[in-house]
Amino acid sequence: MTFGQILAGIFQGFGVTATVTAYGLLYAIPFAFFGGVMQHFTKGPVRALVTMVIEFWRSSPVIITLFVLYYTLPSFGITLSGITVGAMALGLNIGGYGSQAVRAALQSLAGEGLLVHNPNRGYYVREFSLDDIVQAYEIRAVLEGLAAKRASQIGLTRELMVAAEKALREGDRLIEKGQFTPEDRSTYGRINTAFHDVIHTAGRSSMIKDMLRVSQQIAPSSHHNVIAFEHRDVRRRHDDHHRIYEAILSRDGGRAEMLMRDHVESVKLSLIRTLHTELPS
Repeated sequence: MTFGQILAGIFQGFGVTATVTAYGLLYAIPFAFFGGVMQHFTKGPVRALVTMVIEFWRSSPVIITLFVLYYTLPSFGITLSGITVGAMALGLNIGGYGSQAVRAALQSLAGEGLLVHNPNRGYYVREFSLDDIVQAYEIRAVLEGLAAKRASQIGLTRELMVAAEKALREGDRLIEKGQFTPEDRSTYGRINTAFHDVIHTAGRSSMIKDMLRVSQQIAPSSHHNVIAFEHRDVRRRHDDHHRIYEAILSRDGGRAEMLMRDHVESVKLSLIRTLHTELPS
């Protein structure tokens, strides 16, 4: 057998593998989604039944499932091709594992208050009003102020100083452009996140970080998302970053806290102005 014939055989086998994988996804994706949703939202005997089905396909060795399906089903008058049997066995096995990822995601959303249960009507995604967003910013202002105060009292490590100064330099270059492009919004979001992450880390308080994470579950209040993106707003925010950093380096905890609170409050006002401007009259 020549090398070319060996290579041709390998590619032929790859074609079979790709076909089984593609068909397997037709079983895996619906089973994972449906199984995860049913296991999360059902109760009692129904949940027990759903769990039993999922665990059967998850726990059964694939090689045994292949043999059972391929050699047993014909006894009941059901004859399937090898490709179909392979896709079914692999797809349902993977779908069983995937259903647990779906269930875990739903549990996480429910635990964070992003899914709300309405008796006799099921679950729905929580909606946030403007008042919710304002409250989230007010809470965030207090928490970030505390983080900045602690950072100034504890001091920054060399690594955190390098990260903060890099974010400040990148922000300076962005501001100097004068006019922003749509791509600059995500760039500034990354810079903003990097700077605030330095403050959170320097504060060395897992409680503050956890509470900030909860307050930022309302997407518009997260420093990852930049909604108000006018040049004057971004310039002021970035100037705030410089002043906050200088206060932290000076170990002036009271000033660092005041500046950070004022910084977050100004972002809140910019957001409210932007939302009111974008609302239809």
